[in-house]
Amino acid sequence: MAIPRTPVVNHTTTVDGFAWYRGRFDGATSEIALYCDQACDVFLNGTLVAALNTPPHVTPGAAKTLPLPASLQGTHNVLAILVENSGEQRHWEATAHPRGLAACALDNGAPISWRSRWGLNGERAVQGFAGHADWTLVPDDGAVHITWHRAAFALTLPDNVEIPLFLRLDQTPSRAYLFLNGQLIGRYWDGRGPQHRFWLPEGIVRRNGENELLVAQWTRGAQPGIGLARLEHGTTMQWRSQL
Repeated sequence: MAIPRTPVVNHTTTVDGFAWYRGRFDGATSEIALYCDQACDVFLNGTLVAALNTPPHVTPGAAKTLPLPASLQGTHNVLAILVENSGEQRHWEATAHPRGLAACALDNGAPISWRSRWGLNGERAVQGFAGHADWTLVPDDGAVHITWHRAAFALTLPDNVEIPLFLRLDQTPSRAYLFLNGQLIGRYWDGRGPQHRFWLPEGIVRRNGENELLVAQWTRGAQPGIGLARLEHGTTMQWRSQL
């Protein structure tokens, strides 16, 4: 199936962890062809129909064709596509290509009306943004597929002490996004990414008071749950005034 090589909406994945694309179409169709340069989950009228991984190249190539079950379709239908953000492009040539959902078409040629929105409800809530009533895409905004884990810790650090803090995360199934006090600080991918130790940045961590860690686990069929997780610290330095 030939599909357009331009973005389906005027949107690219942002610095936030996820982006939603919502497409409305009328009538029945048997399959959809799409290209997304990031891993994504595809929902039809609230039901997960596919979980796609990141392609090995950035430039849009061959689209993936997905069957759309007739039993899930009605007169008016909604496609919801949850797209992850895997960070900055690895080389400057890639910045010229669309990010996120780059192309999408139905086999019956019916037009799709697209909108986009960054972030999960959990991301928007911790960053102080209200949700939108018309963005009911899947039950609980995909809560079955995205599991949130919360931990809190308190610090009391003197002003003249510098101590780098880290979160060690290991043995957690599938993928996870790490938020410290409402800010995205890292991305964990079990079995793929080399990073298991994440710095808790100065300016985001509260040196005196309570801190909140949120882990959004994108289960993708894995059993929800955090494996090994603990706080670690680096070399402590104490500053002394020189008279």
